[in-house]
Amino acid sequence: MKALAPLIPNNKETWTKIINSYPEIDETIGDLPSSVGGTLKAHMDRLDVTVEELENLSGVSERTIKKIRNNNGSKIDIRFYVAICLGLNLEPPYSIDLLHKTRYQLNTDKESTVFLMLLTTMYQSGIKACNEEMIRNGLDPLT
Repeated sequence: MKALAPLIPNNKETWTKIINSYPEIDETIGDLPSSVGGTLKAHMDRLDVTVEELENLSGVSERTIKKIRNNNGSKIDIRFYVAICLGLNLEPPYSIDLLHKTRYQLNTDKESTVFLMLLTTMYQSGIKACNEEMIRNGLDPLT
């Protein structure tokens, strides 16, 4: 995990921006649907991202994204949900909310810890950089 430590935002401006955005994020989360599919649709609408664009941003196939949007994603690997959160550049509370609406829970194992680090420190870095970080930490890429 030492390799991820330098990626944590450490300048005052970054921290201030993140902390100041929480009231708006909290209000938005309160208005999101209770289903993972509805939540994904809401984020895509809010960010004006199409299914095709999300496929390019996340590396997750259009078919899989459509399954999730239609709440047929019960057998979809957590890696795809993480990749979608990263592809949408969702702020950490949004990602955590979306993941809570799936059947998955992040644990304390290495993979879950890396997912959490990616979702909180690299959510604006793009899927390619996140996949590289996964590989660098001895894990398979997300997509």
